[in-house]
Amino acid sequence: MQDYIQKRVLDICAYILETKATVRRAAKCSRSVKARSIKI
Repeated sequence: MQDYIQKRVLDICAYILETKATVRRAAKCSRSVKARSIKI
């Protein structure tokens, strides 16, 4: 597995465990974070 994919998966998993978010909520959050990082 490529490193950036593995890091992204682990980050999303950590977010889900910390916030008890659903997979859909985590996906929305990860997309918005990705969009913000591109704009910066």
